[in-house]
Amino acid sequence: MRLPPATHSDLHCEVDLRVPMPDGTVLLANRTAPRGENHLPIVLIRTPYTPRGTKPDLTSILLAERRYQVIVQNCRGTFGSDGEFRPFHDDRDDGLATLAWIAEQPWFSGAVAMNGLSYLGYVQLAAGPDAPGFLKALVPQSAASRIYGVQRGDPLQLAAALTWLYLTYAWHFQQSTLAKTRAALQRARILRKAFAHLPVGDADRLTVGHTIPYFQDVLRCDRPQDEFWAAMDHSQRVPEITAPVHLVGGWYDFFLPDQLADHRALRDAGRNPYLTIGPWTHATLSAVAEGLRQSLAWYDAHLRNNRFTLRATPVRVYVTGARQWADLDAWPPPSTPTP
Repeated sequence: MRLPPATHSDLHCEVDLRVPMPDGTVLLANRTAPRGENHLPIVLIRTPYTPRGTKPDLTSILLAERRYQVIVQNCRGTFGSDGEFRPFHDDRDDGLATLAWIAEQPWFSGAVAMNGLSYLGYVQLAAGPDAPGFLKALVPQSAASRIYGVQRGDPLQLAAALTWLYLTYAWHFQQSTLAKTRAALQRARILRKAFAHLPVGDADRLTVGHTIPYFQDVLRCDRPQDEFWAAMDHSQRVPEITAPVHLVGGWYDFFLPDQLADHRALRDAGRNPYLTIGPWTHATLSAVAEGLRQSLAWYDAHLRNNRFTLRATPVRVYVTGARQWADLDAWPPPSTPTP
């Protein structure tokens, strides 16, 4: 991944830390850090997708080896965390409660960042507007502050909705490697059948084996101003985010239009957001690697005050025809219309 050299190899992992929410729900988290280092900057990752297990995940290892404490928390209703999994609906409140819990821990250092792509990026933008001042850096990757255009749209984005449904409910929630492998091998056949099925309202049952209330709400609520979508739309409050934000996306990523809108909202509010756009689809390995490289540079600058890690220009985009990167002062770049 062409990361900066690791500085620590002896890591310690605390598992199943109990994080109480205001309503009494308890979410579980793991903490990975260099052994004996209890006051390093902290990176929070909130995910509904991956079980934490009893050993550090790869991202935790890569960050902790570079002198960060890493908290990986499973979102409400996933992999041991209490409560009901309501996609995208509880992440603002749960994220803020988790940040408040971190501030009470003996290893709290006063400097926290958040990390992750897709859903893991959305949770950053959901909590960002009301976050405490010790949240000093966000790097949402392949993500945006609203979900309507990706999960619903007009017309219905059926392929995206059912693919996400399968990956979330039929694959990610499988605990064993064998079950995950079986689900992955069946994915193409099952989705092909679900895409072609009528009525569409039964497609969730064909995809995961039972009715999913979230999918039924996606079908029922066809306007972005409906209460269902408005409850998970944080785009109007993005300008209130004071933590420095670096948005990393891809030209072929379905989040890009809303991600660019978030960038514009931050810029118009007088913030100084950074933006990186590469030749990627959603969550490809190249995008993940670049996101991690940019995250480390962003965290070193804003959690350790090492400004030498920042690039000189806030925008970097890959020019596909020229097959090279371009560094720009703004997006979109200044231009002169020519008939």
